[in-house]
Amino acid sequence: MAGTAGLVPRVAAATEAERQVHVLAVLRRFRYVTLTRSEKGLVIRYLQHTGGYSRQQLGRFIARYRTRAPLGQRKPPTPASMDAIPTLTS
Repeated sequence: MAGTAGLVPRVAAATEAERQVHVLAVLRRFRYVTLTRSEKGLVIRYLQHTGGYSRQQLGRFIARYRTRAPLGQRKPPTPASMDAIPTLTS
């Protein structure tokens, strides 16, 4: 990637879901689970560059990919769970 100075190969994704589809497609295309440690590092750097995600976020995506969990956004809290959150009242 050092030879691509000046180029910005970001994914032209309008939504978060499109960026996540890109990450999933790259992980499948390169068969991420079967790669060596150094090859996995290259894939992560590529995804950081093209997807705009941090290394930590990609680590979470990859963990979900390995367990075959959906990469999508987490569900928002339900109203019942919101009642359990303590609030500061005077």
